[in-house]
Amino acid sequence: MALGKKTIETRSWPTSYRGDLAIHASLKWDKALQEELKCDPFYYQALGFGKTPTLDDWKAAMQFGEIVAVVRLNECLGSALSRYRAAVRGEEMFGDYAPGRHGFLTDTLRVPTRSIPMRGRQGMWILNSSERKAIEALLGPAKYPLHVPDNLELHA
Repeated sequence: MALGKKTIETRSWPTSYRGDLAIHASLKWDKALQEELKCDPFYYQALGFGKTPTLDDWKAAMQFGEIVAVVRLNECLGSALSRYRAAVRGEEMFGDYAPGRHGFLTDTLRVPTRSIPMRGRQGMWILNSSERKAIEALLGPAKYPLHVPDNLELHA
């Protein structure tokens, strides 16, 4: 999401939350992720690698244990998720769109101008006021990467 390559975050659970959402990168490198990234040129091309990256290349390119972006969450798609995915090219490579999944639809992306280390938690959590101020002070300008097709009904 921080790269501006996707606008939908897929989850097994829905949310009624709407508003700014800080995206936190896990602290630990996942071996299953390593295998998936290593085997699929789509991912390393999305990160700008011209050749198959080494493990050290991946670790240098990815951020861990920090806030990597803030997005505005506008909608949580349930049954309309598969229709929306079909309308926005490329999203299917970045999420799990199986039946019963939910898509958090975002439309604004802001990336920090420098690292914002932070301890993560499972699921969604509320930032305290000092965390919010620290993040807000380091965010770059807003980007609007999303175009929602005019004829798409989101609440189907």
